[in-house]
Amino acid sequence: MQIIDFDKSDDNLLIIDVQADRLVKLGNVKRENNGLLTAQMSTLAHWSFEYGQGYSQGEKEIRHLSDTEFLSSILKEVFDEYKEFNQLYKSFYFESPQWVCARLLEIVPIPLSEKVKFIQEKDFTALLQFLRSICEEEKR
Repeated sequence: MQIIDFDKSDDNLLIIDVQADRLVKLGNVKRENNGLLTAQMSTLAHWSFEYGQGYSQGEKEIRHLSDTEFLSSILKEVFDEYKEFNQLYKSFYFESPQWVCARLLEIVPIPLSEKVKFIQEKDFTALLQFLRSICEEEKR
């Protein structure tokens, strides 16, 4: 993860904003004598990382760009209509397919059991198609 920003709250607590770089799995969690939790970490493959690595050419990229532009416009509409979403983020990345898809996945009205499938999903194309079909259905 990367530290994006840090500040001090009114009651002198340190506030740190972080951004994840990878999906991780924690194991062997232990509590130290001072109360600090420690764990072993391993990175997991995930569509948010793999998109940038493997979807950069040809017909698939054009299809993804079209899907991303559509989904980005939907997300912008949601942010315009529901101003409280604007307060959740310091920066907006509407041009980033990963950011747009992650934000939509957070807010689409589907059961958590469906959303969880994409925590481990490695196929970005499947996620794009899934989100596009939901958004197109809602637009009708």
